[in-house]
Amino acid sequence: MIRALLAGALALAAVPAQAQEAPLNGVWQGSVGNLPIHACFDERTVEGGIYYYDRIKQLIRLEGQGDRFDERVGWAEEGSATWQLAPVSATRAEGSWRDGGRSLPIRLQRVDWEVPDPVVVRGPCESLAFNGPRLTGGQVVETAGLIQGAPYTVLTWQPPAHFAARTQDEQPTVAIASFALPERFAGDRAINGVLAAYLPQDGEIDEYADCLIALSSFRGIDGYYAQFAMPEVIGDRFVGMVESNDNFCGGAHPATWQHRRVFDRQSGVEVDPESWLNDAALARRIVGEQDYASVYAAPTDAFRAFLVDHWPQGEDVDPECAGVALDAYGWDMGLAQGGMVFLPELPRVIMVCATDVMVSWDELAPWLSLEGQAAAMAFAPRP
Repeated sequence: MIRALLAGALALAAVPAQAQEAPLNGVWQGSVGNLPIHACFDERTVEGGIYYYDRIKQLIRLEGQGDRFDERVGWAEEGSATWQLAPVSATRAEGSWRDGGRSLPIRLQRVDWEVPDPVVVRGPCESLAFNGPRLTGGQVVETAGLIQGAPYTVLTWQPPAHFAARTQDEQPTVAIASFALPERFAGDRAINGVLAAYLPQDGEIDEYADCLIALSSFRGIDGYYAQFAMPEVIGDRFVGMVESNDNFCGGAHPATWQHRRVFDRQSGVEVDPESWLNDAALARRIVGEQDYASVYAAPTDAFRAFLVDHWPQGEDVDPECAGVALDAYGWDMGLAQGGMVFLPELPRVIMVCATDVMVSWDELAPWLSLEGQAAAMAFAPRP
C-alpha cells in the first residue's frame, strides 16, 4: 500500500507543471454565439477569467470557480449573464452563455502563449496572445506648437475606441502625447527618436500596456494611463522638456509625478542637469559596488536653503510647504526660461506641496560647475 502511494506521488511529481494546472488555465479563442472572442483563465491571478469580444475589445470579468462564472463589467457593474463552461479535450472547451431566457453556445480553442519577458509577463492573462488585439489601432495626430517663438510639432496619440473616452465628461483610459523638433541641428533627429518612443508601438507590450495589464490581469478591469512629454525651453543649443505622468496600474493609490529631461541639440545626447551644479550645491558620493556602483548626488543643506528662499509667493502657494521642501529626499531639475527649474520629490501624502522653483542663471552663478557656466552662456543674449 505504501509503495503504491509513493509511486502515485512520484508519478504526480513527474507531470509537467503546465499539465498540473487547472484545465481552463491558458489563452483561448472562439465565439459566444456567432461573435468572436478572446478569453483567458489563470487561477493564480484572477478568480475566474477575463474575456472580450474581438469587435468591441472591452474587458468582461468572469467570476466563479469550477465550470460556472458570472459576468462583471467595470468596477461595480454586475452583469446578469452567466457562463457554463468545461473542457471537452486538452485543446477545446464548450459551454453556454445565458442571460435571462436567452442562451448562446460557447466554443473555445486553446491558443499557445509565450513569456517574452518573465519580469513583465508572468501568466496567460498578461500575455500578448490575449492582449495583443487590444494593443493594436490608434493613430498619431500632428498639430503645430509654438513656445517662446520656437516652433515644434505636437504628437497626440488618439487611442482605439476601447481606450478612448465614451462621453465628453469621461477621461480616456489612455492619453499620451509627445512632440517633435524641426530638424535644424545635427542632434535633432536623434532627439526626435527619443521623443517618438513615448508614443505606443502597435501590438507591443510597452509602458502604457504594461500598466494596464498589471491591473487587468488581476481584476479584469483597465486602470488608466496618462503621459505627456512637452517642451518647456527650445533653444539653439539645448531643449528642456517635462514629462507629466498620472496613472493607476493597481495598488492602493494612483501615481502622479513629473520628470524633466534636457537634450543637447548639437550632439543629440541627453544631458544630466546635475552636471551643471558644483560641489557647493550637490554632495556626491559613490553608492553600490562593482557593476552596480554609481554616483549619488544630493543637495547640500546650503543649496536646499537657497532653493527654499526662492519658493514661489502668492495666494495659490501654501507658505508652510517651503519648510516641508527642506526635508525633500530629492529634487528633480531641468531647464526653465532664463535659468533652471527645481521640483522637490515628496511623499505622496504631502505631494500637494510639490511646487516648481525657478532660479535665474545669474542667481545660480555661485552654484554652477564649469559645465553649468557653459550651459548658461548658451542662453546669454546675443550681441
